[in-house]
Amino acid sequence: MRLSSLFNYHLTPEVEHGFSRHLTHGKWVPNGDLPEMNRPLWRGTPVGKFPADLILYHQVIYRNRPDWIIETGSAQGGSSLFYGDMCDLMGHGQVITIDRHVEDRPTHSRVRQFIGNSAHPVIVNAVTELVRGCSVMVTLDSDHRESHVGKELSAYAPLVSDGQYLVVEDSQDPRPGRAYHAVEMFLVNNPEWERVPVERQFLLCVTRLGWLRRKVQTRFGI
Repeated sequence: MRLSSLFNYHLTPEVEHGFSRHLTHGKWVPNGDLPEMNRPLWRGTPVGKFPADLILYHQVIYRNRPDWIIETGSAQGGSSLFYGDMCDLMGHGQVITIDRHVEDRPTHSRVRQFIGNSAHPVIVNAVTELVRGCSVMVTLDSDHRESHVGKELSAYAPLVSDGQYLVVEDSQDPRPGRAYHAVEMFLVNNPEWERVPVERQFLLCVTRLGWLRRKVQTRFGI
């Protein structure tokens, strides 16, 4: 196969879904004797993102320059550290990361940590007040069940600014009760949002079907 053909090649949805599920479960390195290599690190901290997805996040953050990046699902703190470093590189932006569990996560001058259920009204209200009037991007990567993702979409989608993204991780899995169905329902009921195939830039990404963008609204008379 010529190299040019490889770059124009697209997997069938069935094959791509199988790869995505495999990657989602952290099986990123075929050698089972090296479990410490099954997840990438960012500055020495595990980051629960597939490397190609990190590049996509970097490109979108650099291009759109949000004032705030809201992340649900801090895990060990590698992804919020990554977002904070991206803001450092631009000299602009701050990060809010939310998780139920208290862990010894790395700190960053641009990152604020909230402990609690990301869909709880107390957390949502606090975050809403913090980002009011600012340009906001959101990434949802906590509980991937349909019911929880639906609550997060209701809570955080209104905070996202025109032209900015809301990324729903693990939304490529169509099994009943998973995030995919919450996203589909959200798009049906909210025509001001569109799915953008950002992940098609690379052959494999775990964020497939999860890149949602708020359309830029035309305001007549301004």
